[in-house]
Amino acid sequence: MSASSSLSVSERRAIAAKRRLCCLGLGGQIAVPALLTELHALIPSTNNHFRWAGPDLEIANVYGEGDFMQSMPLYFSEFHNKRERDVISTFSEGMRRRKSQVMTFHESAVKVDRRTYERHDFYNLMQRPHGIDFILGLKVSEHGRGLGLLHVSRQNGDPEFTDRDRTLLEWIAPFAAHALTPGRQDEQLVESEDRGLIIATPAGEIEHLSPQARRLLMLATHPELSSATMARVGRGPWLPPEVARLCQDLVQIFEDKAPLAAPVCQLTNPWGAFTFRAYWLDRGEGPGAQPLIGVTVERLEPLALKLWRRAEELPLTGRELEVCQLLALGRPRAEIAERLGVSENTAINHCRNLYGKLGVHSRAELIESLQARL
Repeated sequence: MSASSSLSVSERRAIAAKRRLCCLGLGGQIAVPALLTELHALIPSTNNHFRWAGPDLEIANVYGEGDFMQSMPLYFSEFHNKRERDVISTFSEGMRRRKSQVMTFHESAVKVDRRTYERHDFYNLMQRPHGIDFILGLKVSEHGRGLGLLHVSRQNGDPEFTDRDRTLLEWIAPFAAHALTPGRQDEQLVESEDRGLIIATPAGEIEHLSPQARRLLMLATHPELSSATMARVGRGPWLPPEVARLCQDLVQIFEDKAPLAAPVCQLTNPWGAFTFRAYWLDRGEGPGAQPLIGVTVERLEPLALKLWRRAEELPLTGRELEVCQLLALGRPRAEIAERLGVSENTAINHCRNLYGKLGVHSRAELIESLQARL
């Protein structure tokens, strides 16, 4: 019996969905955060993260869920290639020595017994505060070259990872590597639910920010998160000049000094596009009141990713899902045929069958139906 035949129907469908996600051509720094989120439905976990490997198998970049990334400045300043050696292998050592693709953290990295490990500062400062107790790791490789480490984790009190969890992660492995390839530069971007709030002074100094805003601000101001760039992060959050200027523009608007533009700007880097908007929270009109400005930050996402999420909710086969997404993205039938590896006439038949299944009669109606779900 093959390994795939031991999977349930829901598991096979979930794996197929993750594989399609990895093949959207989004680029690693867009695809990885989406994949980490989607993995929760396949392998229940509390906190997932990924570390990219550089040419010398050093940590070239990192992304993590929740407040994981807030701990990275401390990690790079205190533990990376330093105190961590007392209890675990370094990232580079792990990438070089690791043979199996899927292993627990204690199998692949921990060098001491559990009691010694749990008494060390690495565990108590880097893992325990973030609910990271059990870790199942995937070494992502392609053509023999290590590309990074993907970790899914559970907290104390959760069940430990099973052999079945390992199997499920192994099915994702080659596609996770494929997701790291550079993405298209002409992707249409749309609104997402990934947003946060910053509270600042008119001078552009941060008074408070939500956990989501802290993460998004870190991403928006750092094209990559490595040991070199984390030194700046460690000095505390700050508004880049373009965003701080929005606060000044807002003041000018209410002083009738006509700024050059509305108080909105967008920063773009490999993590995506980030839109910042400024508005008054409290203009400080009372005696001794401190005026405060709210700055919202939203991470835009590729339309292809949003359409993928909506299409995966439809009762379609894998081939139909691919046709549905290509049609919704406006791809011509000739390109759809090429992508499917079939003749244009066969592609047209696929389109007609899809329309019939969804109760629409044209590409325009299909797009309208999907957009109604966005």
